[in-house]
Amino acid sequence: AFATDSTDLFSRALRSGGWLAALPAAFAVGLATAATPCVYPMIVITVSVFGARNETRARAAVLSTAFVHGIATLFVAIGLLAGMFGSVE
Repeated sequence: AFATDSTDLFSRALRSGGWLAALPAAFAVGLATAATPCVYPMIVITVSVFGARNETRARAAVLSTAFVHGIATLFVAIGLLAGMFGSVE
């Protein structure tokens, strides 16, 4: 069951609009975590990995963006599963 006293973005979206509203909320929160300082070194590493493949700058940017969106999608799915099964405190 879901906690009724929670006021976080995901819980509010889940109560007000169901899963269709909660999924974008979870995705937005997941993307917001990419702004934390521990992620900054990964930006340079990711761009250098895709840039070292003799790709154009635009192609390297597209590959990096696809890589980051793949990671975000994975963690949203993991977070939703953890939330559904109540393992997130």
